[in-house]
Amino acid sequence: MQDQDQSAIDVRSALEVKELRRSQVMEKYFWYLFPRESVPRGMRRYVQTWLLLFPLAGLSHVGIFVACLLTGVWPLVWLNLFSIPFYFVCLLLLRRGHYQLSLILMLFEITIHAWIGQYCLGVQSGFAGYIIAFLLITILQPFWSLKVTLGICLVGILSVAGLIILTYEHVPLFDLTAPSDMIVATIVWILWSLVIIGMVVPFSIEVRHSEAVLEEAWNESETLLLNILPAHLAERLKQTGGTLVDEHQHVAVLFADIVDFTSFTENMKPEAVVDLLDAVFAEFDEVAERLGAEKIKTIGDAWMAVAGDDDCDKTIALLALAIRDQIELFQNPVSGHPLKIRIGINSGRVVAGVIGRRKFAYDVWGDTVNVAARMEETGLPGRIQLPEEMIEKLPPRFKVTSRGSIEVKGKGFLRTAWLQQALPVE
Repeated sequence: MQDQDQSAIDVRSALEVKELRRSQVMEKYFWYLFPRESVPRGMRRYVQTWLLLFPLAGLSHVGIFVACLLTGVWPLVWLNLFSIPFYFVCLLLLRRGHYQLSLILMLFEITIHAWIGQYCLGVQSGFAGYIIAFLLITILQPFWSLKVTLGICLVGILSVAGLIILTYEHVPLFDLTAPSDMIVATIVWILWSLVIIGMVVPFSIEVRHSEAVLEEAWNESETLLLNILPAHLAERLKQTGGTLVDEHQHVAVLFADIVDFTSFTENMKPEAVVDLLDAVFAEFDEVAERLGAEKIKTIGDAWMAVAGDDDCDKTIALLALAIRDQIELFQNPVSGHPLKIRIGINSGRVVAGVIGRRKFAYDVWGDTVNVAARMEETGLPGRIQLPEEMIEKLPPRFKVTSRGSIEVKGKGFLRTAWLQQALPVE
C-alpha cells in the first residue's frame, strides 16, 4: 500500500514539474499569449486560445492583402488594410476583459470578408470557407447557451449558403486568370487553415493535459478507496452507491490493543505519537495483506482486522501470532522496553457493510465481533485470547492452552483459552 501511495505521489510530482517547466518556457518567450492574473480560472483556456487566434488572424490578412495587391483586387486590398489593425484592436479589447465584444466583432468581420471576397472573385476564390472559422469560434466559447450557440451557427451556415447561391452565376468583379485564381484561393485556404490550427491546438493541448490530470486523480481515488474498502466492495460501491450490507456465516475477527499506550505517550509530542502508531499499524497492515486478511479500522491505539476465506480461522490465528511477535520490534519511548499488545480473536456469523453518504466506512457487526472485542479487553499483555468453542475450528498445528472460565460483559461466564504458537507445517 505504501508503494502504491508513493508511486501516486511520484507520478503527480512528475506531472507538476513538467507542467511548471512548460509554463515557464511559454511565459518567457510568448508572454503576450498568457492571460492576466485577473482572468477567472474557468476562462483562462479560452482567453489563451483567443490571444493566439487574433494575432494569427491579423497576420493571415497580411498574406491576403499581398495576394490581392499583386492581382489588383483593390476592394479586398482596402478591406484587408482595415482588417489587419482591426484584429489587433480586438486583441486589445480581449486583454482588457471585453471577451464577448471581441468575439462578436471577429464574427462580424469574418462574415463581411466572406461576402466581399466571394462577390469580387467568385465561388472559386474559396472565401466561403470562412464559415469553418466562423463555426469554430462560435462553438469554442463559454458564454452563450447551447441554443444560442447552435442558433448563431445556423445563421452562419445559412449566410454562407445564401452567399454561394447568390454568387453562383454571378460574374465576378475581377476576372482573374486561372493561375491568379489558384494563387489567391490557395493563399486564402492556407492562411485560414493556420488560423484554424491556432484555434484547435491549444484546446487539444489542454484536453490532453486535463486527461492526464484526471487519470492521475482517478488513480489516487482508486488507491484511497482500496485503502478504505475491500476490492470487491469498492467495485460494488462505484456501481450502485449507497449502503452495502452482506451477511456472512463464518468470518474470523481480531482486535488488538497496545498495552498502556495512553499512559506512556502522555508526555510525548503529538507528532511522535502519530509517527509511532503509524509505524506499528503499517507493519500490521502489511502482515494482514500478506496473509489475506482485511484491516477494518483503527480506533485510537486499537487495530481491527477480519478474515473471510475458507480458512479464515487459520488466517486470523496466524495474523494474531505474527503481530504479537511484530510488536516487540518497537520500543516503549519511556522505558525502552519492547511494546506489548493484547489480542482477542473469535469467529462466527457477522453482518458487514458500508455505511455513510459523504464519509463512508466499512465495518462488521454482530455477537462474533462483540466477543472478539471482549477477548481483547479481558486478555493479558503479550497474550492472544479466544473462546474455547473456536479451538475446534483451528487446525491441529496450533498450540492452545485453556485459561478457564472468565466473566465477559454481556455474555456472563465464558470458557476461554490462550493461543500460544503455530507448529511448523510438516
